Amino acid sequence: MGCSVGSQCYIDKSGIDVENYKVPVILSDESKVLRFDWENGLYELILEHSKKAVDLSRADILPLLVQHNSEALPIGTFEDIRLEDKKLKATAIFDDEDEFAMKIFKKVSKGFMKSLSVGKMVNAKEPVKGKDNVFKATSWELQEASFVTIPAIPTAKVGLKQEDLSQKESKTMTLEKLQQEHSDLYQEVF
Repeated sequence: MGCSVGSQCYIDKSGIDVENYKVPVILSDESKVLRFDWENGLYELILEHSKKAVDLSRADILPLLVQHNSEALPIGTFEDIRLEDKKLKATAIFDDEDEFAMKIFKKVSKGFMKSLSVGKMVNAKEPVKGKDNVFKATSWELQEASFVTIPAIPTAKVGLKQEDLSQKESKTMTLEKLQQEHSDLYQEVF
């Protein structure tokens, strides 16, 4: 099972295949991500995860990158890319003949690098009814996926299991609360 709002994810090291350099991953889900564009300013974006919304036409050539660096050679690729439980899941395959790829694989398998981020092109989005500054991407194309140090979606991680946080404290930061708590910075930037 993957991550959802109100849940915490952690690495399930039993899912990492150290002999074949394969790692099960959740690439993305329907978590809100803070974004900015000139038309909408600062807003929250939700990537719809349905067969109608997600264009996986590049799935068979999807590169595995580091830090979205498309100028560097990929460190691997993906197999078994699929939509499941409103999440985009896959298995990352590291290039075992690439020294840098093996360095990243070692960091991933030891738990020092846990997060992923997708590079995508949003083709269509619409406002979420009843929510100010919240949009849903109803059509988007997956272009690449990267291991990153700071992900936009905190639930996009390595070999995940789900731990219910119903009895643990969870803090959610809405756009309005972020603007309120950091109004001095928000006014300076925007």
